[in-house]
Amino acid sequence: MRLNEATIKQGDYVKIMGRDGFYVFLKEFKMKVIRAMYTLPAIRSSIPWFALIASGVGITAIGTRSFETDEARANRAEWKRQKDLRLLADKISGYGQGVHQRYPTGDVVVSVPDLAEQLGKRPDAVAKALHLLLTEQKVQEAPLKGYWKLNL
Repeated sequence: MRLNEATIKQGDYVKIMGRDGFYVFLKEFKMKVIRAMYTLPAIRSSIPWFALIASGVGITAIGTRSFETDEARANRAEWKRQKDLRLLADKISGYGQGVHQRYPTGDVVVSVPDLAEQLGKRPDAVAKALHLLLTEQKVQEAPLKGYWKLNL
């Protein structure tokens, strides 16, 4: 659309001079006035109640973690390690049961490196989990060094 003086005078466009000396014609638009300040009750009523509860729980959890003692932090870390070890031991047991279902006539014998690769875990963690299962008599060391027989 070509702009001429008649169009500009009608108020549809605004004539603005650029830095380089050329004029730019921009179409005018009406700006809507938006209230910038809301009252506290209006803000509080617009937030769902469950979001407020979730925020409160999150803030409480962060505060609890930041003010706990070193001993409590160490206890929590040890509890988490034990929980992860127990989960890995259960995975190993489940893996052995699955292999036994596929090959029901033989024993399930695994090595630590192969089992670690199969489960996607570190070999030292798998060895610890196997020792945990050994105390529960769910595995026994195979005659071949480095291998374990799973008791199912």
